[in-house]
Amino acid sequence: MKFAHTGIPARDMDGSIRFNTEALGVRLLDRHAIPSTKREVAGLKSEGPERTLAVNRCPRAR
Repeated sequence: MKFAHTGIPARDMDGSIRFNTEALGVRLLDRHAIPSTKREVAGLKSEGPERTLAVNRCPRAR
């Protein structure tokens, strides 16, 4: 089984992106709002093999 990408919910997008880029060393690929759902998503990528992380702004996330 290969791990290619995963998503995590976040209440604080800026804080989550900062943590993942500083602590895990991933880089921000893109960030955009999804108006129809009032949410936001950010794509982050690790170095090396294709691995991506999607941070999804979810106001009710824990």
